[in-house]
Amino acid sequence: MLIIIYLANKNKKKSQSKKLKVDLNQLLQIVSNPNSSTADLIVAIELFNEFINMEEDLKRSLEFFDKLLKHKNRHKRLFQYFHNVIVPNNKEYEKELNAIEKEALNKG
Repeated sequence: MLIIIYLANKNKKKSQSKKLKVDLNQLLQIVSNPNSSTADLIVAIELFNEFINMEEDLKRSLEFFDKLLKHKNRHKRLFQYFHNVIVPNNKEYEKELNAIEKEALNKG
């Protein structure tokens, strides 16, 4: 019984979160801010994955990932999420995304 209630609440929260309006400008502000924490950056990449379609603005999407992966507060969890979720979800841009990741790793 508790499992059913838990799943019902979880699904309810998911449907409520879909009402959020997130745009690429907001996410670019987060990754451009040198004071953004690692947690802010992780939330930004997760929101990008959930709400942003790279095809709609490819240049600015690639700019987002470039700034994200080169941010001073970047963390290996960002690279893991990027490599395991973002790249597979955007196979048509794999070459560009891998180049950004490689450049960011070499910056390190």
